[in-house]
Amino acid sequence: MVEVFVDGEDREQAWVAQVVGEFVSRHQNINLKVHDLSGTEEQELTQRLRRIAKAFHVDSPRLPFFYSCNHVFDGVTNATVIQRRLEAIFRIDVYVRPGCSHCAAAKDFLATIRGRYPSFQIRYRDIVNDESARDRLNELIAHYQQPAASVPVFHLCNQLIVGFDNPFTTGQRLTDILTYWTFPPRNVGLSGPLPGRGLSSATKLEVAGQLGATPRFTTARLIAMGVSMAQAEADDLPLLPIPGESPPPPPSPTEDGFDEGVALPVSPLSSGHRESIDLPWWGRVSLSDWGMPLFTIFVGLVDGFNPCAMWVLLFLLAILVNLRDRLRILAVAGTFVFISGAAYFAFMAAWLNVFLFVGLFRPIQITLGLLAIAMGAIHVKDFFAFKQGISLSIPDSAKPGIYSRVHKIVTAESLWGALIGASVLAVFVNVIELLCTAGLPALYSQILTQQNYSAITNYLYLLLYIVAYMFDDSLMVALVVVTMGKHKMQERHGRWLKLVSGLAIITLGLVLLVRPEWLM
Repeated sequence: MVEVFVDGEDREQAWVAQVVGEFVSRHQNINLKVHDLSGTEEQELTQRLRRIAKAFHVDSPRLPFFYSCNHVFDGVTNATVIQRRLEAIFRIDVYVRPGCSHCAAAKDFLATIRGRYPSFQIRYRDIVNDESARDRLNELIAHYQQPAASVPVFHLCNQLIVGFDNPFTTGQRLTDILTYWTFPPRNVGLSGPLPGRGLSSATKLEVAGQLGATPRFTTARLIAMGVSMAQAEADDLPLLPIPGESPPPPPSPTEDGFDEGVALPVSPLSSGHRESIDLPWWGRVSLSDWGMPLFTIFVGLVDGFNPCAMWVLLFLLAILVNLRDRLRILAVAGTFVFISGAAYFAFMAAWLNVFLFVGLFRPIQITLGLLAIAMGAIHVKDFFAFKQGISLSIPDSAKPGIYSRVHKIVTAESLWGALIGASVLAVFVNVIELLCTAGLPALYSQILTQQNYSAITNYLYLLLYIVAYMFDDSLMVALVVVTMGKHKMQERHGRWLKLVSGLAIITLGLVLLVRPEWLM
């Protein structure tokens, strides 16, 4: 149903009733009620208008005022704008992507209920191949304050529903919302079609107020304008519920929030799906169960046990401990860890921006998955045949340069000279070990882009990843400062770290190839 509040003395607003009447005549099973605030029921109708406006946080509602399906807009008399907004109200936008099993299940479910809600148009928008759809989804996520959005995403009745479990959970929620804002069409006495107007007798219109008793907004005038009138009592068609005065499901709404280019409301929270992935020795890891923060911490910790950077840090600490100066050890080693983290953050930010630029194209996912599997296999190979054949480790040719830089750091006369040397060493090590560390950061960055977060949220997750990544290095520095003991990485330690890292990279690479929707 569409409720329109007008002033019957205003000819322009009376014409608005015709515009809305023409809209409902072209759509199946939409009812229209025009509330004339200039009639004898002005006080009662004005109170209803104020209650609706208050529920939608509209301080000063303007006439004509439109209310339908958890949406309001007011003060609009342009026919094109009215038609466009009404079309958006009675449309269900579903954001999907190719290869998404949950999207396919959602489409199957919507096909089964389409006949129960014939007034709604269902529109599917592909966020992979349609940039405007992807931008619109990001706008919806921001305005509805969603922490994440994994497809499918449903935008209907001024609400955003994220994910699709099955017809009995998410499906039931969708039908509850649609049922709340609709009711079965009723057979009322209708006048026949009006010649020359193209309006069907299926149009159901009721004018509340003093119909026929005032020359300002009479039945004859509306019929002359081309609106087919239902000859029924005022309560023959029930009024729409008002949020806050009727039982759920709708959340507390705000004004507008349905038309592209119009400010969107802050509204619902929603449930995502519950898929998971298997990681070696740990078991099933689910973005839904863990949440993206815990998933980020876990992958960052796995990436942190990197034999390349850890070998350099332990070598540096083993030399620094000879100084027997805890403050100097903490300052130099801490600087090395901090600059390493900053360089790694920049490296991951570059990956993130690459994936944001190229989008979620399936060929990119396949290429990245194959590269990850190849890199992971080389790491696993090093567990069984260390440095035999291809190896993603710091090459022996680079080690003399590292030794020389470490020696200069230890023998530096001033602390500032040592800190600068540690910073240069950290950047140098991160550059030459890119092949050793590129796997998990690239995979994680690609997964992060699939979540459709805002830019600031993406970088905050990268920062959380870096904190987890640096945890083991920070722990090593703390142990050396406290115990003043020497710890060197033996070959067997490097082998095990290679195995863990390699298996994790292979697992994520396989998931990206076979079941990428698990990472959404």
